[in-house]
Amino acid sequence: MSAGSDHNEAPFPPWKILSESRSTAPSGFLKLLTRRYELPDGRTTSWDLIDTGKTVAILALTTDNEVILVRQYRAGPNRVLDEMPGGYVDLDESPHDAARRELLEETGYEGDVEILASTWLAASATTQRFVAVARNCRQVREPAQLDDEYCVPVAISLEDFRQHLRGGQLTDVDLGYLALDHLQMLQSSMVATTCSSDMSKIATFPTDPIIGDGITLRQFTADDIPVVYETCNDPEIQKWLPLASPYELKDAEGFVQEFAVNALNTGTGIVFAIDVDGELVGAIDISGTSWSNRDCGIGYWAVPRHRGRGHMTKALTLLSDWVLRDQGFERIEIFIATDNFASQKVVEKADFKREGICRNKATQRGEKIDVILYSRISEDLS
Repeated sequence: MSAGSDHNEAPFPPWKILSESRSTAPSGFLKLLTRRYELPDGRTTSWDLIDTGKTVAILALTTDNEVILVRQYRAGPNRVLDEMPGGYVDLDESPHDAARRELLEETGYEGDVEILASTWLAASATTQRFVAVARNCRQVREPAQLDDEYCVPVAISLEDFRQHLRGGQLTDVDLGYLALDHLQMLQSSMVATTCSSDMSKIATFPTDPIIGDGITLRQFTADDIPVVYETCNDPEIQKWLPLASPYELKDAEGFVQEFAVNALNTGTGIVFAIDVDGELVGAIDISGTSWSNRDCGIGYWAVPRHRGRGHMTKALTLLSDWVLRDQGFERIEIFIATDNFASQKVVEKADFKREGICRNKATQRGEKIDVILYSRISEDLS
């Protein structure tokens, strides 16, 4: 999260939102958000976006690895389709709770629900789509009779579900593939056994707190959201990181409740809150993880009032030691802008070695910049 540290850093900053307005289609179902933006070169443009909140779809698996689908009419395709159960996430519920509710309402089944990942509906939509797996599904009642939905549960084999996805005869094909990929069940040869928790796990980092030198690295909680919101609006943070501008409370909520969760669940990294005496002083994350090559990147930011106290150097040392020694990784990389001298001091004090300058590697305020590549490898451990 330091300047240029993220392997997936955006090539330019997000467009600045100048104004926005909302409207609703005549039936009241479809909602639109019209935004006016300032582009990096100063020009302005307007976009009409589908603005329907969050949704969740569920890959429902029985103990026999049958997939539970919902046969229902779909107005857009104008045909009856066998769909993955799912629907909208209400404003007062989490994607996990919505997945449990929709599964029960549409199929009458219950199961052990886990959110796997999320993606976006389209480039012209704010809708975030979550996908969940429900293992050990069992029918506990009849489907609910909803006003505008007529749902009939259908059970098919896992191989038939793969064929169903290939045929494209459902509206969540991408989420179906995403779920199977996360569960390592895309290939037939991988489903001879039941989908137990051991079978479905992908490589992820442990979430236990890491403690040392007066620092605790822990998972973020909802109580941290106000500090995240305040910190990410700090001019120094906005200067070095590709954050939304303005950075709103919903962005802080998304960082804690979605970004951090997705990084862990997908195995791409893990996000830690840096805690000193019960107070949040910063954030540090692992990203761009290659489990096969045993390497990753690290990024970080500090709460403004806690800068200059040595917390970040201690946190970086603690985390990099943990990655290299306890997790068996071979290499960690950090990219830092050539003029971000404060961050350079942090990594050098944490025993990272300067390897060289990467030209035009990152983007700062809409322009390509050079960054310094720092690394720490397993042989550097004292």
